[in-house]
Amino acid sequence: MMIRPPWNRRLLLLSIAVASAGVGCSRSIIPDGTVIDTRVFAYLECIDCLRGQRAVVIRMGDSAVPSLRVALERGPDSQRVQILDSTLRRRLTLLRPGIAERQVRAYRASYTRRAADALGDIGGGLAISALCAGRGNTPPGSVDRKTIDSALVRSSGTCP
Repeated sequence: MMIRPPWNRRLLLLSIAVASAGVGCSRSIIPDGTVIDTRVFAYLECIDCLRGQRAVVIRMGDSAVPSLRVALERGPDSQRVQILDSTLRRRLTLLRPGIAERQVRAYRASYTRRAADALGDIGGGLAISALCAGRGNTPPGSVDRKTIDSALVRSSGTCP
């Protein structure tokens, strides 16, 4: 009998919940009406990202920056988070208390990390500006701040 590592189980549970909740099937509209480009949205929402979603976003260059900046600063749409949370609570809370909250936090964090990584690979003035704006919204020492700092180093950028 083969034992799967814990991260694989969590990814499987999250992907089942996301798929069953309908999360990841359309473009995301942020409450103020900002629309994230569908290619950027596909990258932010992909589970395994085996279809080259990240490469597509990086090839978009500066045209991807506004959508990535929104994702970095605001995270996923609150309605999507609520759908995911309620689905996880219905399906997973019986397995282990607190798992739904952890998965929702991981979902939110994935937006920050993926947006920062893509901005770091795109580089240039617009991407660095977006990273600096996102950096100002994250607490020092947090994983998100470290991800943004790493992206700034890759793009040879600094914040004022």
